Amino acid sequence: MGHGRLKPVPLVSGQTEAVQRLYGGQRCHRLPSARLGEVLTTIGGYGIRHFACHDVTKGDILESFLALVNRPLPLQRLLTSDWGRRRLAILSSCETGVTDGALPDETIGFPARLMYTGVAGVIAFAWPVEPAPATYLLLRTRGNRLNGQAPRDALNEAQLWLRSAMHRELLTYEATHLKGPPPALEDAYRAWELIRPYQKPWNWAAFVYTGA
Repeated sequence: MGHGRLKPVPLVSGQTEAVQRLYGGQRCHRLPSARLGEVLTTIGGYGIRHFACHDVTKGDILESFLALVNRPLPLQRLLTSDWGRRRLAILSSCETGVTDGALPDETIGFPARLMYTGVAGVIAFAWPVEPAPATYLLLRTRGNRLNGQAPRDALNEAQLWLRSAMHRELLTYEATHLKGPPPALEDAYRAWELIRPYQKPWNWAAFVYTGA
């Protein structure tokens, strides 16, 4: 999804299609070209809201917004939206976990406003993360949640997994869940397969859970 001059978010289609396969068509409604009206009328019927789009952060945090295809979804709009009580929102955007820069000790931001509308917990980003590790981690989190883990435990396990996962394991995971290339088995790839590409904190530590 994008807005205005923003470029499409890489790997969004693969990420959202994989989530849909995990949950099945009856339990997951995917909006590949989400427009504001569709989002506002559809989102109330689902327990997990997953926004895979750009966010634009303004100096006044209440003017910040999620960039949908046709129009922005401002943070201020969330204050007047009654979406009912829901378990989890996932903001798959660059810095949706950041609070107001003018009042850094305050909790005003996307997570707090979504909780104000009735969402029990929110997963957001504290800083930009490359598309590939973000996709692996969020998909792993969704799978953990589907298997019954509480949201914070689902995210924590996914972070620990991504930090220690080797290329070999990631390729297998990609082939299984993202329908990507199969694992490389040639001798030339053996050393490469044992590398842990996302063990540095900036690949997995940006994901923050706020709520109960």
